[in-house]
Amino acid sequence: MIPHAMDILDYFAEYPMGVVSSAEKREVHRKLGKFNLQDKFCIIVSEEDTQNPKPDPEPYQKGMLKLAAYLNKPIFHNNLLVIEDNPSGVRSAK
Repeated sequence: MIPHAMDILDYFAEYPMGVVSSAEKREVHRKLGKFNLQDKFCIIVSEEDTQNPKPDPEPYQKGMLKLAAYLNKPIFHNNLLVIEDNPSGVRSAK
């Protein structure tokens, strides 16, 4: 896990959070379970959910749509905070 990741998750706990990953869904769930993080995220976008992987913007666009559906209100990119561990993910989120 990224250093201080739990501190960051706890700090933002009052906000709805999601995972946008290039990994397969089963791997995402395995890693979340390993660190007991399943309940911290309301949406997950994984490799199977997109046709174009990061650095394409599609994964984050799908994440925004899923989060908007979960919250039942529109979500705009300027209201999001992305934390990434990979340069291709940063490019995808821009």
